Amino acid sequence: MRDITPDKSNVMRSLKNRNYGVDFYQRDYVWEKDTILTLLNDIFYAFDTSYFEHKDSDIDSKNIDKFNWYYLNVFITNKVDSTIFIVDGQQRLTSLTLIALFLYKKAKLKGFDGLEKTLKECVLDINPDGDKLFNIDHNKRENVMRHLLEGDKFQYKNTTEKNILDRYKDVENFFDKQDMDDKKLKVFCLYFLYRLILVELSIDKQNDVPMIFEAINDRGEKLLSFEIL
Repeated sequence: MRDITPDKSNVMRSLKNRNYGVDFYQRDYVWEKDTILTLLNDIFYAFDTSYFEHKDSDIDSKNIDKFNWYYLNVFITNKVDSTIFIVDGQQRLTSLTLIALFLYKKAKLKGFDGLEKTLKECVLDINPDGDKLFNIDHNKRENVMRHLLEGDKFQYKNTTEKNILDRYKDVENFFDKQDMDDKKLKVFCLYFLYRLILVELSIDKQNDVPMIFEAINDRGEKLLSFEIL
C-alpha cells in the first residue's frame, strides 16, 4: 500500500464541496499584495494567450480544454478521521478561494447561473443538516469569510483575518483594471475552474506528516511566490 497518493486535479475539484482543516503547526495566512498580484498576473498571461487564439469561438465547459492549462504546483493533505488537513499549500488554496469568492459575486451579478452555483460551492458547502461550512479552516475563518460573502459586520482580530480582508481587496482591484466584457469574464470563470491545474498528494500515515512538513520547509530551496505555504 502506498503512503503517498498523487491525484491530478484542477481548482474546481480541489475546492468544490471540500472542507479542509489547518493544523496547529501551520502559520497564519500571510500572503502579501505582491504575492497575490504575481499569481493573478501569471494566470491572466496564460489565459489571455489562449483567449486571443479562441476569442471568436463559443467556449463552454465542454471545450474549455482548448485553452492551455496553467500549473499551480502541488498541495499535500492528510485525512484524520473525517477531516482532511492541509499539510502544504494553505496559502495557495486560501488565495484561490478568495478569487473564487470574487468570481462568484461577479457571476451572480451577471446571471451566469451554472457558474454562480459552482463558484459558490468552491467557497462554501452546505452539509446534510443545513449548516454552512466554508471550505478552509471553517471555525477559525468563518467570521471573516461570512463578512466577505454576506456583508456581516466584522472587525478582524488576528493576522489571518486581516490578510484575508486585504488580499480580497487586492483581487477586487486587480479585476477592476481588466478589460473584460461579459463573454470574456464568463470564459475566464471556466478557465479558472477547469484549466488551473494542481496535484494533490494525500499522505496515508499520520506519523509521516511532521517529517514531510519539516522537509518541505527545510529543503533550502527558494520558493516561487505562489509556492509558499
